Amino acid sequence: MILRDYNFECNQGVAGYELFKPFADEYSLCDCDIFNKQIYTYYQEGSGKLSYIDHIFMSKELCQRVINHGVVDSGIKLSDHLPISCTVAVPGLVTGD
Repeated sequence: MILRDYNFECNQGVAGYELFKPFADEYSLCDCDIFNKQIYTYYQEGSGKLSYIDHIFMSKELCQRVINHGVVDSGIKLSDHLPISCTVAVPGLVTGD
């Protein structure tokens, strides 16, 4: 699992994405954006610019186990980026209940 501010949107023709895509394909990584309906993770207040540039990539096997994925917009603005979250079901994991 790789998560970070990539500074690119995952769209054909976007230079950063085109450079990263062969790596993602080689290691069979899935972009978890497919689970999310939010349209942005970055908002530049001065210009009003919105973009989705923070991503979580994980193996295709783990992608099949995603329970929840989303952008956390609590209203508290500590950054121009919104945090992203992802919950994955891990077989055999015992919780401390």
